[in-house]
Amino acid sequence: MNPHRHLLPIMSNCCFIDLYRFADKNIEIRSIFSDIRNLCEAYQVKDVPDFTISTTRSDIEFERVKSAREDAFEGIPTRQFSDGYLESLAVYRKIAERL
Repeated sequence: MNPHRHLLPIMSNCCFIDLYRFADKNIEIRSIFSDIRNLCEAYQVKDVPDFTISTTRSDIEFERVKSAREDAFEGIPTRQFSDGYLESLAVYRKIAERL
């Protein structure tokens, strides 16, 4: 195994693995969709990660259900969001929890 694999953005098994610097932390993000890569491109670094965030299909479903409940609470029709957008919410939630 290449010990420097985290230095290169790679896609394997529908998984994007990239390293970004936020809040003085190097955060490796393992995402299913490319939305995170597109949103965070300006923050990409080549360094050693302080920690890793990974998302799963169940994280995306959690965000979908949470959004639908919020819409119901507000009395508005349930909005439909892409899986990539919902994954970005899951990533932000996990980073906030970790920091």
